[in-house]
Amino acid sequence: MNVSSYISRLILLSFICLLVIGCQDSEPETLEVQEENVLQTNSQLANLIQKISLSDGSKDNIIDNANCVSILLPVTVTVNDTLLTVENEDDFQLIENIFEDSDSDTDILTIQFPITITLEDHMQQIIADENELEVYVNQCNGENEADDDIECVNFKYPLEFKVAVIGRSVPNTLNIANDKELYEFLENVEEETIISLTFPVTLIDSNDEEIIVNDLDELENFIEEVMDDCDEDDDFDYDDDDSIVLADFLVNGSWIVDEYSEMEEDLTLSYSNYVFKFKTDGAVSADNGQQVVSGSWSIDSSNPASQQFILNFEAIPPFDALSRDWLIEESEVRLLELRTGSEVTNDLKILVFEKP
Repeated sequence: MNVSSYISRLILLSFICLLVIGCQDSEPETLEVQEENVLQTNSQLANLIQKISLSDGSKDNIIDNANCVSILLPVTVTVNDTLLTVENEDDFQLIENIFEDSDSDTDILTIQFPITITLEDHMQQIIADENELEVYVNQCNGENEADDDIECVNFKYPLEFKVAVIGRSVPNTLNIANDKELYEFLENVEEETIISLTFPVTLIDSNDEEIIVNDLDELENFIEEVMDDCDEDDDFDYDDDDSIVLADFLVNGSWIVDEYSEMEEDLTLSYSNYVFKFKTDGAVSADNGQQVVSGSWSIDSSNPASQQFILNFEAIPPFDALSRDWLIEESEVRLLELRTGSEVTNDLKILVFEKP
C-alpha cells in the first residue's frame, strides 16, 4: 500500500471511529503523542526534510545535462562515435574518459530512446525522443544554479512516525524506508493529520559520518548547519572536481581573483592588480609588478564529496584573509570557486579564481 492510500484509508477509518464514539455519547480520549515531537506540516523543518527526500538528478548530468532529472539505468548512448551501454553509475566515468581522450573541442553524446526518467518527486516517465526529454530538462535550473534538493545530508532509514487524525485516541505507527516514501508521505499528508517523528533520528553527513539528534530543534539546527557543506557536483560533467584533474589545469597559466566577498561585502578590489601562479611543488605566488607575496597550496581529497583547497600565505594583509581551508564549490578549466563558512553561522566567505 502506498503512503497516499494509507493516509486516505486512515482518514476514512477515523471518520467511522468518530461516528461510533458519537453514538456512544462519550468523549474521545486525548491523542497521546509527545507535543515537542509533533512536526508541523507547513513548517520550515518539514520543508527541509522534504528537500532532503527529493530525488537527486545530478549524478548523471554528463548524459542529460539536468539536475532535476535522472535516467533509469541501463541506458545505451553513443559518445563521440563510440557505442556504450551505461549499466551503473561507475560507467559515467567511461563517458568522461572518451570525452577527455578526444582531440575535438566538441563532444557529442546521443541517447538511444525510449528511456525512463525519474523526476525530483520520484515520479517516473517514459520518454520517446530527444524533444520530449528536452521538455523536462528545460524545467531544471541551469549548471551550478541553486536547486531545491539538499544533497549534503541524508537520513538513515527507517524513520518512524506516529500518525493520527485529530480526534483519534491512539495514533498509528508508520515506518518510512527510503526517500521516495518520505517524500510521498509529506506530500500527501492532510491538514487534519497529526504526525509525530520518533527520536532519536540518525543522519549521515557529506563525510559519511553518522550524527544522532534527539528532538526537532536539534534536527532543524543540524540540517541548516550542514546543508551547504559539500559540493553538490551540479556541473554538466562527471566527477569534475577530481584532484588530479584540478591540479593539472591549476598549474597551467595564470589566475586572477574574480571575486572575494565576506558575508556579501565585496572585497575583490583588494586583489585586483595581482596575478596568481600555482606551481607543481605546492608553491603559489601573487605578483602585482611591485610586490610578490608567496604561499603554498594543496588539495585535501580525503572526502571526494567535499574536497578542500588549502591556501597559506604570508601574514600580509589582505592575503592573510585567504589563508584557510576552502571548500571547492566549482572547478573548471578556467574557473575555481571556493567557499568557507555559511550564512547560517554568519561567516560566509567566497573566493573565485579565474583565468584572464
